[in-house]
Amino acid sequence: MAAVSRLNREDARTALTEVVQAFMEPENLAKMNAAREQAGNDLLKMMQIVLPVATQIQQTVIEKYGFASDQQGSMQFAQAIQAHVQDDAEIAQMSSQLKAMFMPNVQPQQ
Repeated sequence: MAAVSRLNREDARTALTEVVQAFMEPENLAKMNAAREQAGNDLLKMMQIVLPVATQIQQTVIEKYGFASDQQGSMQFAQAIQAHVQDDAEIAQMSSQLKAMFMPNVQPQQ
């Protein structure tokens, strides 16, 4: 298992900005919207369909910061970002924005 890359605060801010920009590119927005539509509100399908698309979108950015271009690298990137959320409002805001792109607003079934 590879060591988890660490990001200083400035690199975390820059990397998050680049990842959010990647998700906002029209082609990537279309990919994510199609994946979310296919998954619906099913959390399992979100993990099977949406997460791989999101991983693919962010992989070129996170590779530049020493993370693997796979789901494990994406999770490690998220952990490295999380280390700065408490201390930096800008990182916290962008992290929340990124999470909203990944995860659905799943309502519990009645």
